[in-house]
Amino acid sequence: MKQAGSSTVMNDILKRTILSVCSVLLLWPVANAQSILTLDQCLGRAKSNSLRLRQADNAIRKAEIARSELTSTALPSARIDVGASFAPASKHFGYDPAASNEGQLNGQIVVEQSIYDGGVRAIKARRLRLERERLSGVKRSVERDVRFAVKQLFAETLRAQMEAGLRRESVQRLAEYQELVKQLLAAGSANYTDLMKTQVELTTDSLALWKAEELVAITKYELADLMGAPTDTDFTLAGSLDDLAASLSTAGVSGTGTDTTANLDIQLADFDARAGEMEVKLTKHERWPVIAAYTDAGLLTTRENLRLPASDRASIIGYLAGVSIQLPLFDWGANRYRVQQQEIMNDSLRLELTSVRRSIALEIRKANSQLANVGKRLESVRANVAAAENNFLLTKASFVSGGTLALEVLNAQQLLTEAKLAELEMHAEVATLAATIEELTTH
Repeated sequence: MKQAGSSTVMNDILKRTILSVCSVLLLWPVANAQSILTLDQCLGRAKSNSLRLRQADNAIRKAEIARSELTSTALPSARIDVGASFAPASKHFGYDPAASNEGQLNGQIVVEQSIYDGGVRAIKARRLRLERERLSGVKRSVERDVRFAVKQLFAETLRAQMEAGLRRESVQRLAEYQELVKQLLAAGSANYTDLMKTQVELTTDSLALWKAEELVAITKYELADLMGAPTDTDFTLAGSLDDLAASLSTAGVSGTGTDTTANLDIQLADFDARAGEMEVKLTKHERWPVIAAYTDAGLLTTRENLRLPASDRASIIGYLAGVSIQLPLFDWGANRYRVQQQEIMNDSLRLELTSVRRSIALEIRKANSQLANVGKRLESVRANVAAAENNFLLTKASFVSGGTLALEVLNAQQLLTEAKLAELEMHAEVATLAATIEELTTH
């Protein structure tokens, strides 16, 4: 009775597992019917839908407008001044009529032109040009980050897809082997425990397959979100990690070594340091003289003049021209303190630039060293896969002829799956490292 109960339980497990395997195998063609995306297509979608790239474009446009605004300040400015004032005067109350003229009435067109501003405008123009270059570098940096994120997620999703495929092959091999064990059991050439061991292994691999498919779904969500459509995961990726690693390696290794001049992070740090130097100059130029010319034309009169008879009034239409000079004399050392603050900030920016250079050089050396080591390990892994395949076929054939145990066949099957997964991980690591080097050396 006990054996019969165990047999019933095993039959139930067997039915559920076979149904699960069949459902997976039946859904596989449906997955293949999804839209197929290449790496270039994913990159194109991510760039066109990137909010960070739009923000970078807005920042560049703002800098260009600011530069146009600064250029316009070098041109003459004109304004209209209209005003009226009343200053009552009497024997006991009011301003001195000689000073206030008992009020004024004016309507004038005033034109002002800066002649010399102490070199401030020229420094600001250079700073804005530098800011425009820096923002262009920021945009390239954002493009680089988006490109790297897409390639990294593409490789991870592709790896997850291929892992699911390997798991599916493992399940299919075990299902075929299970049928073989059942036939041998019916012929009296195998034990019932062989079938139970195979069933346990099949269930374990089925669970691993479901976990792999869950990872595929998660990485697809992340990639879809990066492409600007987080709910659209009805796609599958085209290509292989072999091709991806080869293309990225070619692009990445071309910039290897310790030359860090092409790195965008270093370029941006250099822009910041140069901007700091301009801030020091700008602060120093605050003590330079400022010269401006001005003129006005229109109507200007006083209440006292308007109270005279028309024949005795002075002319109220005229013009005026003059030059103003402003030269700071004494500010209790405030400008000197501001210069010292800017020089300290500039020194910190230079130190940051040196730190970034060292950090990027170290990252490039590490990534190149890892890439070279992974390439050597990949050759060994490929040889291991070939040996594992031969071992599985030979062990399976030996089991059929009664020369080995079912457990050895299952062990050989597990070794084969693990060897293929190790090879897959190596390919994924190569692709990721090559993309990292490309990111570190991108202009």
